[in-house]
Amino acid sequence: MKITDFFAQFTITDTIIFTVALLCALKGAISFFNFFKELYDKKFNKDYDKKRREIENEHNYQECIAQHKESLNLYSGLSKKIDNLSKVIDERFESLDARVDGLIQSDKHDIKQDIVKNYHHFVEEQKWIDDYNLDTLELRYQDYKREGGNSYIDTLMGELRALPKRPPM
Repeated sequence: MKITDFFAQFTITDTIIFTVALLCALKGAISFFNFFKELYDKKFNKDYDKKRREIENEHNYQECIAQHKESLNLYSGLSKKIDNLSKVIDERFESLDARVDGLIQSDKHDIKQDIVKNYHHFVEEQKWIDDYNLDTLELRYQDYKREGGNSYIDTLMGELRALPKRPPM
């Protein structure tokens, strides 16, 4: 059949009506196909969505594991640095502690020397002690005892306390 035979058999109106009917039928077929496609998607996309979520969850889980390993590495590095700093601080404190112990010993010896010197002056030479000097020696004696001084000075302080507070007349 030639195209001229077609137009000879049908009028332009018939052709337009036929074309419109054909397009409507085509549209109906596409709608029908889409309806069944949606039914299919609703049924089988649940499985697809579930599978996609499982894959996404596995990916997130692997990311968490990687971040956890990275955090552990950072923690390990920081822990080593803290341990090293702790050792340095401990060494410095030990050094300072030894130096402070040395200073305390030195101070204790200075106090002991001062009390003995004052003992000889007030007990053996002057034979009396004023309140100010006795109070000062009492304070020095308290420092001496607080710093771990021995009982040698106890006897000397007893004799200093027993001295008269005024010069003999």
